[in-house]
Amino acid sequence: MIIDNSKILFQVFSIDQQKANFSNLFTQIESGCHFDFLRSFRRVRITFEKPESATAAKLLTQHLSFNGTILKSFFAQRIRLRDAGDDGLLKLPPLEKQFLISPPASPPVGWEQSQEMAPVVCNFDLMAKLAALTVDDTFEARV
Repeated sequence: MIIDNSKILFQVFSIDQQKANFSNLFTQIESGCHFDFLRSFRRVRITFEKPESATAAKLLTQHLSFNGTILKSFFAQRIRLRDAGDDGLLKLPPLEKQFLISPPASPPVGWEQSQEMAPVVCNFDLMAKLAALTVDDTFEARV
Protein backbone atom coordinates (compact mmCIF):
# COMPACT_ATOMS: atom_id res chain seq x y z
CA MET A 1 0.00 0.00 0.00
CA ILE A 2 1.25 3.50 -0.79
CA ILE A 3 0.34 6.61 1.21
CA ASP A 4 0.55 9.89 -0.67
CA ASN A 5 0.04 13.41 0.64
CA SER A 6 2.86 15.92 0.32
CA LYS A 7 1.81 18.08 3.31
CA ILE A 8 1.78 15.20 5.75
CA LEU A 9 4.80 13.42 4.42
CA PHE A 10 6.98 16.50 4.78
CA GLN A 11 6.34 16.37 8.53
CA VAL A 12 6.78 12.59 8.62
CA PHE A 13 10.17 12.80 6.90
CA SER A 14 11.53 15.68 8.94
CA ILE A 15 10.26 15.00 12.50
CA ASP A 16 11.06 11.66 14.17
CA GLN A 17 8.08 11.86 16.54
CA GLN A 18 5.72 12.31 13.58
CA LYS A 19 7.34 9.33 11.85
CA ALA A 20 6.75 7.19 14.95
CA ASN A 21 3.11 8.34 15.23
CA PHE A 22 2.56 7.59 11.55
CA SER A 23 4.13 4.13 11.85
CA ASN A 24 2.03 3.30 14.93
CA LEU A 25 -1.15 3.67 12.85
CA PHE A 26 -0.15 0.65 10.78
CA THR A 27 1.76 -1.46 13.30
CA GLN A 28 -1.53 -1.75 15.24
CA ILE A 29 -2.97 -3.61 12.25
CA GLU A 30 0.07 -5.83 11.64
CA SER A 31 3.23 -5.73 13.71
CA GLY A 32 5.40 -7.18 10.92
CA CYS A 33 4.70 -4.49 8.33
CA HIS A 34 7.64 -2.79 6.64
CA PHE A 35 7.89 0.95 5.89
CA ASP A 36 9.77 2.50 2.98
CA PHE A 37 9.88 6.27 3.40
CA LEU A 38 10.42 7.56 -0.14
CA ARG A 39 11.33 11.16 0.55
CA SER A 40 12.06 12.20 -3.05
CA PHE A 41 8.66 10.86 -4.19
CA ARG A 42 6.92 12.25 -1.09
CA ARG A 43 5.34 8.87 -0.44
CA VAL A 44 5.46 6.05 2.06
CA ARG A 45 5.27 2.47 0.89
CA ILE A 46 3.98 0.03 3.48
CA THR A 47 4.43 -3.69 2.86
CA PHE A 48 2.14 -6.07 4.72
CA GLU A 49 2.59 -9.82 5.02
CA LYS A 50 -1.10 -10.57 4.46
CA PRO A 51 -3.47 -9.01 1.89
CA GLU A 52 -6.16 -8.78 4.57
CA SER A 53 -3.95 -6.46 6.61
CA ALA A 54 -3.39 -4.23 3.58
CA THR A 55 -7.14 -4.06 2.99
CA ALA A 56 -7.75 -3.17 6.64
CA ALA A 57 -5.10 -0.43 6.45
CA LYS A 58 -6.67 0.94 3.25
CA LEU A 59 -10.09 1.08 4.93
CA LEU A 60 -8.55 2.72 8.01
CA THR A 61 -6.78 5.45 6.05
CA GLN A 62 -9.46 6.05 3.44
CA HIS A 63 -10.85 9.15 5.17
CA LEU A 64 -8.41 9.44 8.06
CA SER A 65 -7.13 12.88 9.04
CA PHE A 66 -3.49 12.83 10.18
CA ASN A 67 -2.37 16.18 11.66
CA GLY A 68 -5.28 17.96 10.00
CA THR A 69 -4.77 16.58 6.49
CA ILE A 70 -6.61 13.66 4.91
CA LEU A 71 -4.42 10.74 3.84
CA LYS A 72 -4.50 9.40 0.30
CA SER A 73 -3.83 5.68 0.09
CA PHE A 74 -3.87 3.15 -2.71
CA PHE A 75 -2.74 -0.39 -3.32
CA ALA A 76 0.54 -1.10 -5.04
CA GLN A 77 1.39 -4.26 -6.88
CA ARG A 78 3.69 -6.60 -5.04
CA ILE A 79 6.98 -7.09 -6.83
CA ARG A 80 8.79 -10.40 -6.47
CA LEU A 81 12.42 -9.96 -7.35
CA ARG A 82 13.15 -13.69 -7.58
CA ASP A 83 11.51 -17.05 -7.05
CA ALA A 84 12.28 -19.21 -4.04
CA GLY A 85 14.09 -21.85 -6.17
CA ASP A 86 16.04 -19.32 -8.22
CA ASP A 87 19.68 -18.73 -7.33
CA GLY A 88 19.51 -15.11 -8.53
CA LEU A 89 21.90 -15.54 -11.45
CA LEU A 90 21.32 -15.07 -15.16
CA LYS A 91 20.94 -18.22 -17.23
CA LEU A 92 22.60 -19.03 -20.56
CA PRO A 93 20.30 -18.87 -23.58
CA PRO A 94 19.15 -22.18 -25.08
CA LEU A 95 21.67 -23.71 -27.49
CA GLU A 96 19.32 -23.57 -30.50
CA LYS A 97 19.20 -19.74 -30.27
CA GLN A 98 22.91 -19.04 -29.89
CA PHE A 99 23.49 -18.54 -33.62
CA LEU A 100 21.53 -15.28 -33.35
CA ILE A 101 23.89 -13.83 -30.76
CA SER A 102 26.84 -13.05 -33.07
CA PRO A 103 27.65 -13.25 -36.80
CA PRO A 104 29.78 -16.11 -38.12
CA ALA A 105 33.56 -15.84 -37.79
CA SER A 106 34.09 -15.84 -41.58
CA PRO A 107 31.80 -15.22 -44.57
CA PRO A 108 30.21 -18.21 -46.31
CA VAL A 109 32.05 -19.90 -49.17
CA GLY A 110 31.55 -18.11 -52.51
CA TRP A 111 30.41 -14.82 -50.97
CA GLU A 112 31.64 -11.67 -52.71
CA GLN A 113 31.18 -8.09 -51.64
CA SER A 114 29.10 -6.09 -54.11
CA GLN A 115 29.62 -2.45 -55.02
CA GLU A 116 26.76 -0.21 -54.03
CA MET A 117 25.49 2.59 -56.24
CA ALA A 118 25.96 6.19 -55.22
CA PRO A 119 22.86 7.72 -53.61
CA VAL A 120 20.42 9.36 -55.99
CA VAL A 121 19.77 12.93 -54.92
CA CYS A 122 16.94 14.35 -56.94
CA ASN A 123 14.49 16.55 -55.08
CA PHE A 124 11.75 17.38 -57.57
CA ASP A 125 10.07 19.88 -55.23
CA LEU A 126 13.29 21.88 -54.91
CA MET A 127 13.89 21.78 -58.66
CA ALA A 128 10.33 23.01 -59.35
CA LYS A 129 10.66 25.93 -56.91
CA LEU A 130 14.02 26.94 -58.37
CA ALA A 131 12.58 26.83 -61.89
CA ALA A 132 9.64 29.02 -60.79
CA LEU A 133 11.98 31.79 -59.63
CA THR A 134 12.78 34.48 -62.16
CA VAL A 135 15.44 37.15 -62.07
CA ASP A 136 12.93 39.96 -62.56
CA ASP A 137 10.90 39.25 -59.43
CA THR A 138 11.44 41.69 -56.58
CA PHE A 139 11.03 40.57 -53.01
CA GLU A 140 10.47 42.87 -50.08
CA ALA A 141 10.65 41.98 -46.44
CA ARG A 142 7.35 42.43 -44.66
CA VAL A 143 7.33 43.66 -41.11
